[in-house]
Amino acid sequence: MRKTLRTTIDGQVYESTQLGALEGRKLYLRFIKLLATFAPLLASLRGMVEEAKKSAEGGANSLDALVSGINDDAFMAAISEAVTKIDPEEFEVFWNAYAEFCFVMHPNGREQLSRCFDEHFAGRYGAMTKLFLELTKLNFGGFLAEVGNNAPRAEAPTSSP
Repeated sequence: MRKTLRTTIDGQVYESTQLGALEGRKLYLRFIKLLATFAPLLASLRGMVEEAKKSAEGGANSLDALVSGINDDAFMAAISEAVTKIDPEEFEVFWNAYAEFCFVMHPNGREQLSRCFDEHFAGRYGAMTKLFLELTKLNFGGFLAEVGNNAPRAEAPTSSP
């Protein structure tokens, strides 16, 4: 049975179902390739966080302390390197699949995201990115949990109240 997600991003409610296996398998290899592209970035970020932990005064491990301890130039260099390796078409392929199974909720009903995407996200790239990450977790969260660093297995998100 497909899982569902109901989430609110920047005040807008979205409702989505997981891709079916036939649609999902079209994205699976692309997803693995994207993970491989970002593996060096994630390793760099992990190293930056560890360095920030070491240099934090009094062992402060708050998110603010860690983020402020990360070298901005190194962080931007790591992100720039990863982004230059991504084919922009990959983002389009994922959005085309996700938008078919995602709905923008309105007081009087819902609208399929694929039909209103252009207007809905015009100038709202932060919200678009947040939703993209939520939909990726919905569709590939189980896989990520299984291949994680020996972390306890977690299920992909389910419907929220």
